[in-house]
Amino acid sequence: MFKINSTRVDGETLTTNVTYTMPDGVDVVVDVAHFMPDSTDAVIESIQLREASEIAKYQSKPVVKSIKDELDAMDFSVKA
Repeated sequence: MFKINSTRVDGETLTTNVTYTMPDGVDVVVDVAHFMPDSTDAVIESIQLREASEIAKYQSKPVVKSIKDELDAMDFSVKA
């Protein structure tokens, strides 16, 4: 689920500020740039495609942190 909070134009780029609601209910706010969009439908499609990426990124954070913690606990010292 998403909500467009605002839009702005800079040259040929339309930027939408979007709030995505993650599956667990947390809101994530992102700026989505659309270079030379040709229609409202193209902008909406771009926002929807970005939503899938944002959900995947959000859901991967605990896994990435877990891997980081495991690596930090390992001893990678090189013995001469």
